[in-house]
Amino acid sequence: MEPREQEKVRTLSATGCLGVEYAHIYTDESFSLQHLRGIAELHKGSIGSDAVKIVLVDDYSTDVPIEEFDMAEFLQQLDLNQARPDVVVLESELVKLCSKLVKLIGNRKLERGIIAYRRTRGKYPCSLLIATWYMLRLGVFGRPAIPCVHGTADKLYTPRLLTILPDRFITPERQALDIIRATPYAWLIDRIDHIYFSHLPDVKSDWDAFDAEEYVERNYGRKILSEDREIIDFVINTLQEMNIKPGSMQSVADVGSGPNLYPALMVSPFIANDGSLELIDVAAPNLEYLRRILDSHDDEQQAKWRLFEEHIRSLGVPADLQKVKFLSSVRRGSIYELQPNRYDTVLSFFVSDSITDDESGFEDSVASLMGSVKANGLFIVAHMLGSRGYFAGERTFFPAISLSMEQIQENYDKYGLCHYRRIGRDGPVLIRKGYEGMAVVVGRKNR
Repeated sequence: MEPREQEKVRTLSATGCLGVEYAHIYTDESFSLQHLRGIAELHKGSIGSDAVKIVLVDDYSTDVPIEEFDMAEFLQQLDLNQARPDVVVLESELVKLCSKLVKLIGNRKLERGIIAYRRTRGKYPCSLLIATWYMLRLGVFGRPAIPCVHGTADKLYTPRLLTILPDRFITPERQALDIIRATPYAWLIDRIDHIYFSHLPDVKSDWDAFDAEEYVERNYGRKILSEDREIIDFVINTLQEMNIKPGSMQSVADVGSGPNLYPALMVSPFIANDGSLELIDVAAPNLEYLRRILDSHDDEQQAKWRLFEEHIRSLGVPADLQKVKFLSSVRRGSIYELQPNRYDTVLSFFVSDSITDDESGFEDSVASLMGSVKANGLFIVAHMLGSRGYFAGERTFFPAISLSMEQIQENYDKYGLCHYRRIGRDGPVLIRKGYEGMAVVVGRKNR
């Protein structure tokens, strides 16, 4: 865009009121507790009497056409809760503008990734639609007369934006800001604010709804979290103190590996060159992610794990992603259905605490895991403390049990000599609901 056009956007952004988006809904959903919580946040804040209330209905990401969505019932529910919007827009109306935004992206790698996503999936990624939505409302594309289900398009254009969403949307929202940051309009980010609230699901998600790439991006993709650094440092130091020799592990399993490769990287120097490493998980998306990383050359995803490889090597231990790729086999399986006395070493990170909210379910999974370890074998386990559930993708919720350090010690002490480390939460960011830190266990099973 020419300097004169950019100045028009700056002028628009310097005057006017606040545009508040809330009550986001998909066409295969109906009004729910989630929307009530968003409305509560809307009423809680002092947004000003001149704020424009906006709802975006997603008819693009689902297979349910807008004709089958009960718009009248949805608007009636908003009315009953004193949250009638000024404008309602369908997400499909943004698609025509997405290509314009792609042309503005100065980061070629990011641009190629978006184009590849659309080519393989047939749709634009959610993050691009969000970025398009924000840039539209901030005047980057002028003030087009976008068709509205309710209200008129002229009310869409405001100098400041506030979006109220469940916390499960954090990742695509962050990615949308990264897209805007890669355009000549990076300065607009200062005019975009968010309020996130805890997502309380109506039902727990199926494991095959687990979004592996979202989970990796949020937990491992941007940097190594201080908690993960401390886990790695503790495990490596403990193995060395236990005099575990390089190449001494023959049969190793990472049970409930998920899309997380750093446990395998941690022990890679300790596995024999003719040894085996089984990566076991119940969720098909996690298995697909692992196979893609291990069987191909996905440079973007592998770069995330190279960071962990480099950190482990900085501790004097030659972690080797290529060795992990060479020795690994990926298979579907459950922590509850492991073969007894099969492995020299088992890893299990954030699994038994993250598959059930029932104490007996947790205890049964630990018993099965420990039963799969041979006598005198090693076990390296990590658990969340205080977790009350988590998401892995925009429309998901998975169970978790809120554990204390004492519960963890009680469940593992019976199996052998254990080394424990409690890792406190670092800073104000909640990794999960109820999160109080992490616990790591490194032990040798009794004969």
